[in-house]
Amino acid sequence: MSVITIPRILREKFGDEAVEALVDVFNRSESSKDCATKADFANLRTELKTDIANLRTELKTDIAISDAVCDICVDAV
Repeated sequence: MSVITIPRILREKFGDEAVEALVDVFNRSESSKDCATKADFANLRTELKTDIANLRTELKTDIAISDAVCDICVDAV
């Protein structure tokens, strides 16, 4: 978690109570952003695993078709 230093002028203008409330808002915002980011990465990882598995299946199918076509071509010659 990052450390926020509130300038003296803001403390003087708004008062300690208001500045502390603002810091609490920043802290809550930062912590929820971190959680969302972790969840986003977890979702992305799951999606990537699925996409990679689908690509592997497609490649295996395409290779099998290519092999079958080559076998037909060789047999025809």
